[in-house]
Parts: sequence; structure tokens; C-alpha cells
Amino acid sequence: MEKPQVANWNRQLKIKRVYDDYAGPALPALVLRVLGQHTALLQTATALMGGPEGRSEGATLKKTAEEKRAVAAALPVANALYLLYLEDETDPAASEKAHALRRNKTDYVALPAAVALAETRRVAQQALALKAKLASDAGIAKPELDELAAANAAFGQLLAAPKLAIEAGKTNRTALGTALKAADKFVEAKLRPATKTLSPAFKGLREALLQAMRIDDAPGARQPAAPGAAPAPGSTPA
Repeated sequence: MEKPQVANWNRQLKIKRVYDDYAGPALPALVLRVLGQHTALLQTATALMGGPEGRSEGATLKKTAEEKRAVAAALPVANALYLLYLEDETDPAASEKAHALRRNKTDYVALPAAVALAETRRVAQQALALKAKLASDAGIAKPELDELAAANAAFGQLLAAPKLAIEAGKTNRTALGTALKAADKFVEAKLRPATKTLSPAFKGLREALLQAMRIDDAPGARQPAAPGAAPAPGSTPA
């Protein structure tokens, strides 16, 4: 999966996470129908990524074990980062960083191996910037961060082998690309307008959905611009 597709996929997952986590007044029927349609589009893309088209059929048991190790090491760190970001009142992008994290094993299941590795590496990179806070507040210290680094290194070394790299990169680019484009177009054509119909009673959900519609969390992507700054090239305005 190429970087623009990863960015789009991350965008769709962030949007879905927002409405899946929503707890508040009952949503209007129109909005519920649109959210249901968005979920169906994501199920199509997920099926492509989770099947032979999206993940390699010939992946070895060793690769699977190394991937599980990296994900297992990343999950407690990602969840601790999530909570620390939510408490951070100094960083305007903290909430967005929190919701961009993959914090559950199921978040990784449908990802191609190379993308899963990019995500666990991203968790490790963010942890380095907050290692003191992780140690003091979450009890996640050097041993846990060392294990995450070692697991990522082992997984990355395995994927670097030519055969496994080819296997890990086997995706049905045409079908998957079409599914992701369909989801992207749906967001602009129906989900964004539906979100804007929400009354002030749903202000929190409305703002969270519009924020999640931005494409800015691909592995290696720039951090969101500060309030008032010009949008990054290729970003989608809320």
C-alpha cells in the first residue's frame, strides 16, 4: 500500500473511531444512515486488506511471530501515550495525536505487514519524546521501550529479506485503491455534508468528525500545522 493510500486508510479509521466512540444524544436518522454507508465502504476495504489481496498468503510462521511480538510490545505504550496526550493542554494537536494511535490488536490485523511495522515504529518514536513521563506516570520505562525497539528491529530485519519483502508487499492495488477512493469520495460527497447538519447539541461529535476528516497521519507525514498556519500541501480542509 502506497503512502497516499495509507494516509487515506488512516483517515477513514480515525473517522470511524470517532463515531464508534460517540456517547451522547441519539443521532438523527439521516446521519445514522450515512454513517452506516461509510462503515460498509470500510468493510469492503478491510476485506481486501485482510484477504490474499491485502496480506501475503505465503508469509512464514516466523514473520507472523515477529509481527505479533512487535504489536504486543507497542500496545501498552500506545495506550499510555493516548492517555498522556489527552491530558496535555499545551499541545493543540494532542487530541488528534491520541486518536491517531492504534491501541488495539484488531487495529493491526488488516494491515499489510510493512504498514503494521511502520505503525509500531511510529509508537516507538513518539514514546522517545515522552519517555520520562511514560516512566513516571505509566510505569513504562526502559525495559518496555527496549523490548519495543528490539521487536521492531527483528520484524524489520525479517521483512528486509527479499522473499518476505515481496510477500509482504502483495496487494491488489487496483481493487484496494478503488475501495479507498470510494471511501474518500463518500466522505466529501455525503459524510462531510451530513456532519455539518448536526445541531449544537452534537457540537463535540461534529468537531471531532471534521477534524478526523483531515489527511495528515500517514507514517512519516508532517505534524498538523499550528492554529492559524497555512494548511500543508495535500491536506484536506475541515
